[in-house]
Amino acid sequence: MKHSIGRIFAAGTNQTIFTVPQGYVAHASLVFITNTSGSTGSYTLGWKHAHDPSHVIKYAYGKSLNSGDAINYSSGVLVMKAGDSMILTNTMTVDVIITFDLLQAMPLYTFDGE
Repeated sequence: MKHSIGRIFAAGTNQTIFTVPQGYVAHASLVFITNTSGSTGSYTLGWKHAHDPSHVIKYAYGKSLNSGDAINYSSGVLVMKAGDSMILTNTMTVDVIITFDLLQAMPLYTFDGE
């Protein structure tokens, strides 16, 4: 089932946008970020793995965004397992929308060090 979540974040570090619930996988297809503050700021988006919370894959790192501007990431699909989180570190106030397909998980096996 497709879902969209909208959040408003003041400046902060490692703020959780969403976490995949147990028993599900999420296919994230859109992340939309709008700078709603009065000045330019920066942000980093990360994919935090449930199997090791220190394992964060950054897919937007130190990106600058002018006041009132927006950006979207929609050119691929990120497959996230149960317990994985999408996190945000930002220096300005932002609105974030993420769209994902939440699917009941089939048995998954780890591979390649996951």
